[in-house]
Amino acid sequence: MANYGKRKQYKSAKRATYVSGSAARQLAPKPEREIKRRQELTEKERLERRRRLRIKKRQNKLNLIYLTAMAAIVVTIVAVCYGLVSLETSTKANQTRLDKLQQEYQDLKQDNDELELQINANIDYDKIYDTAVNELGMVYPDSSQVILYESGESEYVKQYKDVPGTE
Repeated sequence: MANYGKRKQYKSAKRATYVSGSAARQLAPKPEREIKRRQELTEKERLERRRRLRIKKRQNKLNLIYLTAMAAIVVTIVAVCYGLVSLETSTKANQTRLDKLQQEYQDLKQDNDELELQINANIDYDKIYDTAVNELGMVYPDSSQVILYESGESEYVKQYKDVPGTE
């Protein structure tokens, strides 16, 4: 509490001082306590103080190295996270697009199947048989006229040559 009062008096004394003219102010003398403390420092204490300062400087250098390394690590982590998030976003967008295309494919396939059923429903096989037999004079082949041919892998056969065995 006493220090508070002294400080207040010093500040008020400073404010109350009025300087007129161009003369510079005289600096306040240093407190005797500080002067004595500096004079009392021995050589051993000075060496100890210098050693502590060197240690502190070395620690500050190490702290700067650690800070730089941590900043690099944080930047790397942020970059990797950004890459992962953007990759996840593009994957999700592609998956959504794929789902839409699959749904469109299923709709087209269903429409195609329905149209095929309508076409097959409109075919009158009895009328085709009647027209082939009565109007065109077609007959069923004998068993000696039928030649079986194995097509291999594909169900579709292109005939480039004569069928074997008809020569």
